[in-house]
Amino acid sequence: MMRRMDRTVSMTLQRSRRDSDLVLSHFGHLKEHLFKFLVIGDYGVAHFIQKTFRGHPEDILSPKDVFGISSGYLLDMCAVQDGTLLSRQVAAALVFDISRAATFQSMKKWLYDLREKITLPDGSDIPIVLLANKCDITVAVTDEQISKFCKENKINAWYATSAKNNTNVGSKYTRVNMAGISNVVETVLGSIWLSELGKTLTHEHLAVDFRNFYVPPPKHIDKNFSKDSIHLADIGYIRQYPYSSLSNLEFYDVERAVSADVKLFKEAGGGTIVENSCHGLKRDIPLMRNISKSLEVNVIAGTGYYVASSQTESTLDMTKENMYNLMYRELEESCVDCPRELQIKAGFIGEVGSTWPIEAFEKRAICATGELQAQLRCSVSFHPGRDASAPTEIMRIYQEAGGDPTRAIMSHIDRTLINKEKLMEFADDNKCYIQFDLFGTECSFYQLNPSVDMPSDAQRIKRIARLKKEGKLHRVLMSHDIHTKHRL
Repeated sequence: MMRRMDRTVSMTLQRSRRDSDLVLSHFGHLKEHLFKFLVIGDYGVAHFIQKTFRGHPEDILSPKDVFGISSGYLLDMCAVQDGTLLSRQVAAALVFDISRAATFQSMKKWLYDLREKITLPDGSDIPIVLLANKCDITVAVTDEQISKFCKENKINAWYATSAKNNTNVGSKYTRVNMAGISNVVETVLGSIWLSELGKTLTHEHLAVDFRNFYVPPPKHIDKNFSKDSIHLADIGYIRQYPYSSLSNLEFYDVERAVSADVKLFKEAGGGTIVENSCHGLKRDIPLMRNISKSLEVNVIAGTGYYVASSQTESTLDMTKENMYNLMYRELEESCVDCPRELQIKAGFIGEVGSTWPIEAFEKRAICATGELQAQLRCSVSFHPGRDASAPTEIMRIYQEAGGDPTRAIMSHIDRTLINKEKLMEFADDNKCYIQFDLFGTECSFYQLNPSVDMPSDAQRIKRIARLKKEGKLHRVLMSHDIHTKHRL
């Protein structure tokens, strides 16, 4: 039986420095970070290691130096001195010869030794991938056996490789794509450990243009809504009709107020803000960086596409492949609207917006998101249309495209699944995170969908309490989704 090459997942090529350096650079004011990546396997798979990282024999070590084990190979991507691992381990790969079942059987031993001896700085298990080498010849281990082994042993992913044909192996520079399998998070100031996030708001905006959702005010109070500014005398009207003030629907001139809010968050023990502005909402990457740097709060930027009505004509014409490629570039290289000298990457896909019924452009965006998530294993945040059927339909499209539901967030649940039974049904049927992100919105009249009453914070907490009672609290997220000036 021959293994089909089109079932493998490609590794990306690193274009700088030597093979053994997994370097995350362009951190602005931060120092360059050097991470450790371990490759482990029996003597019989040494050719894979030597070809993949050839030219640096000093990196190929005996596992005895690290584990006290007398057989096998270990490739240390940085350095080992006197049996001590010197730099931070990001992840590891276990390599076996897919044509020799004995090497596959050895994986359990290597896995045990690895997890016994090495952990991440926060004490958690090191992320691991499994590499099935020699996929170019007749195999002795099936896909089903490998997948079962990974599932039973909580291994993040596996890839078929061939040192002979360079399948998923760079002939000069090779980098395993670590997105989604490591405990490293990409912020606007560079990569940090997951354990460094601290208390996190998972759905916020530091700058946004929401004027596309303007709703004319009732005629008898129209005079109280200025197009250019917000006055204290009119704030009562704006609280009741927030989408009837054009000035209220965008904030690019209130950096001081935004910074003041972020400072309060920091003083209250906050650590990270996930900024959900993407293409269609006019995100401000330099502002994110400035606030993060000046206030020492982590900020994670998003990529992806908001609802169709917020897009330009040229964007609406984009194919699914175009969307995929742009999001991939922003996650792996740099955001397209970021100054060249900054090189800031997005850290997740979101918020991916859709209306109801879901439009063709929005379906393409969801499909592209699912396909890219399956490759990079990144996190995803969805903005559903204002209909109780929208969240389920989004998850269906996303999963059919290959997306992992456990890495997805369904936003705005508090204004979408008003009915408690429908909320619990969605929670039972889907494995995604359930996000209540309109905390602080205490006006029951919801201009963007007058047919429903916006719940209060007390009602949100009661719904969360019910999810806790059903054992689903670990899938609940909370935030404010501040996207209008009057809530700053």
